[in-house]
Amino acid sequence: MLSLGAALAAFDFDQTLACIEVGYFNQSETMRDQAFGGAQRVGMLAAMLAELCSLGVRCVVVSYNSKATVDRALRAVGLAKYFASTHGHDELAAAQPGAMLPSKSALLAQLRGDAATPLCFVDDDVRNVLDVGSLPNAPRTIHVARSKRAGGMQREHCDACVQWAGSLQAASETDALCEEKLAVAAEESFASPLQRH
Repeated sequence: MLSLGAALAAFDFDQTLACIEVGYFNQSETMRDQAFGGAQRVGMLAAMLAELCSLGVRCVVVSYNSKATVDRALRAVGLAKYFASTHGHDELAAAQPGAMLPSKSALLAQLRGDAATPLCFVDDDVRNVLDVGSLPNAPRTIHVARSKRAGGMQREHCDACVQWAGSLQAASETDALCEEKLAVAAEESFASPLQRH
């Protein structure tokens, strides 16, 4: 049976959650407008993350940026509360010692724990999307193509994340209903011979 509570949604940070590459010199006071595309886009991300959390999905950030930079930026725009954890380049390197550029799949496999755990992964780098997509049990991957018009996740990416979580919930509810019907059928088949005597 699918356990929605175990589902994991992992987001890249730069040019995915944030619209740009965020660095040390990005100021917290201007973070919302300069790095996240303004109040409306931050509201869109918050609504998506809140919906995922309400569906029991554990949200994490997996980034080549530093954990300190990611945490500071998320706090500055009020999104930190939606993430169970954030993971930067140090943790990626620790998950795959000796690699020149560690893959995100190694850390995600650890965070996932069980290969059967549903996983959705969102990133702007197609190499990361393909790498994570090769993990067992076909994770849902969403590529955020870089655009001169608008950087980072847009409405269609947010909608795809929520649809993924909704499909897990529907599958979980169907499984629960089937189990309930099987239990009732088993009780009836056990009781019926007794009633004949």
